[in-house]
Amino acid sequence: MVDKAKETYGVELKIHLPGCAMREVVEQSRDALCRAGHGREIDRLLHDAAYQLHTSIRAVCESWNGPRARRYREIKHLSERWSTAVIVQQMAAGNHSNPRGAAVDETQISLTGVIPRTRMEPNGFRSYTGDIKLGASGDDLVGGHSVTGDLSVRHA
Repeated sequence: MVDKAKETYGVELKIHLPGCAMREVVEQSRDALCRAGHGREIDRLLHDAAYQLHTSIRAVCESWNGPRARRYREIKHLSERWSTAVIVQQMAAGNHSNPRGAAVDETQISLTGVIPRTRMEPNGFRSYTGDIKLGASGDDLVGGHSVTGDLSVRHA
């Protein structure tokens, strides 16, 4: 549905779709799920916050053994013996208008990322490594969608 909307509106990336197009995609997706017999589940997810939270947490935990997660761990040389974590927070929206240029206020940039490795350095600072996508939200990263760019980061 997103690909059809991108074609209809003549854009390459989902983030360039106007709001009305994304509303159409949502409506079409909901209609398709209802036709497939999931209407009651959708209604419960939309109106029961506790159920939505528990369903989301269960989905994250179950994703640990998915093919993308296994491949990611293989590429990043992460242990299969570890597990996953769930952090619940409000997702930032409005990632269409990130400021650009040399003197960008980093607090104004929308991004998402995965930082799988942290460790304490001898100097007392925590270092981390991971992947981020600027101008993106969480669904862009986990969905593997191409956005404005990928970065690998290492910070000490």
